[in-house]
Amino acid sequence: MSEGFLDIFRNLIKSAQFSECLQKKTEQEKEFNAASQQSFDQMYQHLDHESCPVSKEEFYDLMDLQIMLQMMALKSLLQDGQPKETVEKRYKARVRILRYGVGNGKQAERD
Repeated sequence: MSEGFLDIFRNLIKSAQFSECLQKKTEQEKEFNAASQQSFDQMYQHLDHESCPVSKEEFYDLMDLQIMLQMMALKSLLQDGQPKETVEKRYKARVRILRYGVGNGKQAERD
């Protein structure tokens, strides 16, 4: 890296505005995470634990993966311009993988 670039980066880090921006973003992330946590807690409480014995941590991981799949589908549709049918097909295939695992297509076809 050039010395000029490093100087710019050092000045940016020292900048009060930069620090405030990071702090504001951190506070917004905390608020969003708290709201997400509350929603996930409510969903977990209403889950049928007998038919779906899953720990809270596993449930949160599953919700995070589901959100990632939705974001991937939105990116494919809106940013990449893929046809809706293609996006839906890939989304459903990925959900099937989450549900049944890789290589368990026969079970998925029965459902």
